[in-house]
Amino acid sequence: MPTEERASLDDLKRAPVSIPAPDAIYTQEQFSGFLAQFDRISQEKLVLEDELREQKRKNATTEILDKLIEPFAVKTYRFMVGYCGLSFATIILDGFKFKGFSVDADVLKYLVGSTGVTVIGLVGMVLTGIFVGARKS
Repeated sequence: MPTEERASLDDLKRAPVSIPAPDAIYTQEQFSGFLAQFDRISQEKLVLEDELREQKRKNATTEILDKLIEPFAVKTYRFMVGYCGLSFATIILDGFKFKGFSVDADVLKYLVGSTGVTVIGLVGMVLTGIFVGARKS
C-alpha cells in the first residue's frame, strides 16, 4: 500500500500565483450562437414562470372552492340522513301501528318517493361537487 505524502509549506511556495488563461477562444459567430441560446432559454424560463404562476392561481382557487363546498356537503349529508331516518321511523311506526299511529297509504307513497328523490338528488349534487359551474376549466 503506497504511503501518502502530506502537503507542506514548501508545496505552497511552489504553487502558481495565477491560473493560466484558457486556450479556447471563441469566434464572434460562436459567441453570437451562445447569446442566442441564452436568449432562447431566458424566454423559455419566462414562459414557464408564467405557467407556474397561472397553475398556482388555479390551485388556490380550487382550495378556496373546496373550503366553501365542504360545509355545504356536510350539512347536505346531515339533512339527507335526518330526512331518511324520519321517513324510515314513520314507515316503521305505521307498519307496527305503534300506539295507534297510522298514516294514509297515499301519504306513505309520497314520503317514500320524496325520500328516494332527495337521496338521489343530494348524493348526485355532492358527488359532482355541488358547484360544478365554478370549476369550469
